[in-house]
Amino acid sequence: MSVRTTRRWRRRTAPSIPGGQAVENQQVYQQQAKLQVVGTVPINTSPTVPLVEIDAPSLRVQPGARWRMVLYLQNNTASPLSPSLMCRFTNGGKLVLASYVTVPPVLGGQRVGLAFAGPPSRDFVDNASCNVISP
Repeated sequence: MSVRTTRRWRRRTAPSIPGGQAVENQQVYQQQAKLQVVGTVPINTSPTVPLVEIDAPSLRVQPGARWRMVLYLQNNTASPLSPSLMCRFTNGGKLVLASYVTVPPVLGGQRVGLAFAGPPSRDFVDNASCNVISP
């Protein structure tokens, strides 16, 4: 049983706000991702295939609102799973927001798109990464 654990997004352009921004140390932000089925994947229970994979993360800012993370998740098993993710939004390697993200049940063999909120748009973010913490 294996789980691909990390995918990250990194800004490719020079930051427009200094890396020295001061963000108050925040508690972990807990939320449920919005889910949309986008396709199917082969069901494969081989020990070399992760139960759950995440890929293609993207990060966008919604002016006057919050950063928004979008990524894809696939359930490679025949059973429904409700994965949990831990995502970190950082600036210059410093934590801006940690977010515990729960995912509604994903049926076996489904590929889904997930969307969830990051820190407020007033806070600069130059990197975001997510780890699957369960199943």
